[in-house]
Amino acid sequence: MEGSDLLGLRLRLPASRADAATEVCGGRVVDDRRGSVPAPVASVPVGEKLALSVEEAGALLGISRDLAYDLVARRELPSVRLGRRIVVPRRALEEALLRLIEEG
Repeated sequence: MEGSDLLGLRLRLPASRADAATEVCGGRVVDDRRGSVPAPVASVPVGEKLALSVEEAGALLGISRDLAYDLVARRELPSVRLGRRIVVPRRALEEALLRLIEEG
């Protein structure tokens, strides 16, 4: 790509991300300007996930994020810790809702 003239200086701009020394290597994006960052992961539709984030579970239930986390803390919303993440298994969520409906 041809450069532009800024304050009398000729600047050469990269024509593509390849020109900026970016490549995918072993599941990680290596960029000489920023170091190594995780490669983007294809998103899975919520309907196909085995486990949901607490935020997603709250959204499906029609409750706020804060209430969803409160229910997890009180063990009223089933959850599992995976490393630093807390997830809500879809099947456990559905079974918990069925039990509440039967009791209710």
